[in-house]
Order: sequence, then C-alpha cells, then structure tokens
Amino acid sequence: MSTTAFGQSGKYTIKCTVDDESLNGEMAILQKHTSGDDWEYDSCVVRKGKFSFEGSVSEPVFADVVFRIRKQKAPYLFGFVLEPGTIHIDHLHEYDRDVILSGTPRNEAINAYRLADHADTLALNPQERLRWDTVVKIWNKEIELSPEIAKPLKDWSSSLLKSLYDRRQQRLWQLYHQNDQNIVALYAMEKLLEYDNITADFLDSTLKTAAPMVSEKFGYQVNYLRAKENTSEGKLYIDIPGTVAFYKKEQFKWEEKDGSLKDIIDGKLALIDFWASWCGPCREEIRTNLIPLYNKYKDSGLVVVGVDVWDDIDNFWRAVGAERIKYPQLIDTNNASGQKYGFRGIPEIILIGPDGTILARGLRDSYIEEAVKDALKKEE
Repeated sequence: MSTTAFGQSGKYTIKCTVDDESLNGEMAILQKHTSGDDWEYDSCVVRKGKFSFEGSVSEPVFADVVFRIRKQKAPYLFGFVLEPGTIHIDHLHEYDRDVILSGTPRNEAINAYRLADHADTLALNPQERLRWDTVVKIWNKEIELSPEIAKPLKDWSSSLLKSLYDRRQQRLWQLYHQNDQNIVALYAMEKLLEYDNITADFLDSTLKTAAPMVSEKFGYQVNYLRAKENTSEGKLYIDIPGTVAFYKKEQFKWEEKDGSLKDIIDGKLALIDFWASWCGPCREEIRTNLIPLYNKYKDSGLVVVGVDVWDDIDNFWRAVGAERIKYPQLIDTNNASGQKYGFRGIPEIILIGPDGTILARGLRDSYIEEAVKDALKKEE
C-alpha cells in the first residue's frame, strides 16, 4: 500500500504551448537533462501549438523538452525540474527568456529568478538598446567598424555586462540559499560556477555545509578552480608532455617527436590555443584570428602553438590539413591540459611571456591581437 501511495504521489502532468506554427505535426521529446535519446522519458506530437506529457518520478530530476524535425533535433531545448504536480511550460521558444514556467514550487522558484534576470536586460533605454544591438552585430561579424568606434562600444558593453552579471550573481546566491536542500540548489550552483570570483577555497568551504546532492556533484570543481588559480595571470605556465609536431615547409610535411610544451615556447612570447577538431568555435578562431596573427607577428618573435585536447588523432590531422595550419602543434596524449589549467571548455587561449609568466588567458576574437600587441610593446 505504501509503495502504491508513493507512486501516485510522484505523478506529473506537463502542459506545453509553442508559438512557432512550423512545429505543428513534429515530435516533442521529454528527456533527461542534456543526456540524449538513450534517456528519453516520453514523446508526443505537437498539435495546434500544444502538447503534453504524463508520467511519474520517484524524485525530482532535471529534464529537457526538445523537438525532433525530420529525425534531427531542432535548436529548441528548455530545462526545467521534472517533479510531481502539473507543470506548465508556455510560449516554449528557442530563446528561453520568452518561456513562462509555472505550476510547481521548484519550477516557480527558477522562473522567478529567470524573469528578474531578463528584466535587467529589457530595462535598457532606447539609446542603450541601440548601442547594445550594434555591439552584438560587431560580435556576430554582421558589421565592421573602425577600432576607434568599435573599442568604446565594446568597453561600454563590458561595463554593462559586469553590472548585469553582478546583479545576476546576487540573485543566484539568494536562489541557492532559499533552496539549499533541494534540486534547485544544483541549478543555482551550476550557474554560480560560471563566475570568475568563485575561488577554490570559497567553494570548498561552501560545499562543506551543502546538501549531499550539491557536494557530490560539484566537489571535483574545487580542483579545477585551484588549477585555474595556479595558472592565472602573473603565474608561471605549467609544462605539458605529449607529441610535438613542427611543419617542415621545405619538405611540405609535419615532423613529430616526443616532447612537451616547453620544447616549443621556452624563451618566446607564445600564444597557446587549446583546441580540438570537433570544436566549431575553435576552428573559427584558428581561421579568423590565429593563422592571421601567426603570419603577421611570427617575425616579431611571437610563436603560436595549438594544443590538441580530447580528440581523435586522425580527425586532428584532417583538421590541421583542412585549416592549412602551419604553426607548431602539441598533441596532449595524456589529456592533462584541462586538469592542469583548470578549463572544461574550449577554445581556451592563453598568452605566455618570454619569461614563462602567463600574461592573459580566456582570450577570444579581437582581444587576442590586443594582448599580443601590448606584450610586444613591453618587449621593445
């Protein structure tokens, strides 16, 4: 009898609406959060902009709603807490700021945070909105402006983003403390760990008083944060062993040998790019920024090094050929880079001075060349 009662108490109903008429007749998928088709809970067809799911869960879990269109998943993906009760997901859209989540306590807590977060962005006045839209177009390479015009806009957007991020972080801490014994704490902590001001010692202290579900999920992050702190600006770089590859232009081929990062960069100004063949943004940075920078500054003392991580060796060499890369490569055969430098996503681009000091990290886009130019000026 107790088992039956527990099963009934775990029942859920999810009622969804979408505004995109093109999704009518397509398949909606309810799945475990970002875990793929092997973890599907249910599926149904979208009809007249509506669809629903019913089932039961033994405990609250994170789940996603996605869509399959012609056997492919559309870019729609929305995360929520799958918990007992009637959950409403209205105006489901690929931009989650348009979604209204309601009906159950944990989802309403998340929705209140999301609405407050989005309200910050919407509060821009018309002039600020115009400036922001211009910056977005620069980032997306939809327009090109002279450095004299673009830089003040980027500086303004950086200041604005910092203000928005600070307020968001305060709301996340409030959300975390109000829900520190339930699954919403996982949602809040995952987002909090995106902030650079969360130190290893602070996280370690926080997790010691956290619910087991939080400490078990995020305990490993302490080591990553400590590694990132140990390789922050002003610290000495850490060597990485692996296979060193140099392009021999006379023979039009690559020469490989056992070695380490030190064999390539020792005593030089070095731009280190942690990348992989499967990473689209990595290859975009290589095409758009790293190869042009290598060609422009190699005679000024800059060495560019690609460090291949989390990759298949055959795919790596195919990508090197496809992108026509000629600067040195280090194949991280032990997959140690992420642990040593404290990163979990790529590209991770770091600038190291001739004395081995890390000058900058987390570089992207035009900021890469700005850091290189500043470093070269200091050497003059």
